[in-house]
Amino acid sequence: MRRLLCLLFALPLWACDDAPSSDPLDVAVGSGRDDYTPVTDPATRLRITQGIQGGYHIYGAVRVADMDPQDATVELALWQGDTQVGGVRLLDDFLRGGDGASWIQAGVTVFLFDQFSPEAIEGQPTRMTARVTDGGGRVGRAEMTFTPVCCDFLR
Repeated sequence: MRRLLCLLFALPLWACDDAPSSDPLDVAVGSGRDDYTPVTDPATRLRITQGIQGGYHIYGAVRVADMDPQDATVELALWQGDTQVGGVRLLDDFLRGGDGASWIQAGVTVFLFDQFSPEAIEGQPTRMTARVTDGGGRVGRAEMTFTPVCCDFLR
């Protein structure tokens, strides 16, 4: 029936393909400015960096297995307890991982919200959550816990 409606409305046949797989993406969240580095120990210290425009961020990275990288989005958020202290959402290119089977997005600047100073979150357990949506509409989530430390300056 769906294909018939598409033909009736002269939509391209590719726009009427069956719905994308509902299987979730296999996502891992970590850190890294130039590459993905897994973070499995909550005591891992990640530096808060002050950017050249004065804001603060922590570098995040994701690794995703078996995905459609075209038009994929990444959402990363920083949490202390139930309070979100930072985040970013972007549509950007993924690079093929070194294993040839995964896709990497590294060097993601996860910004601290202006009302949270680096000193206010330093040394406290912080979660980074990731939500990735690939070009086929599949979604995957992951999270890690780390300890933020202050501060690198890019000036």
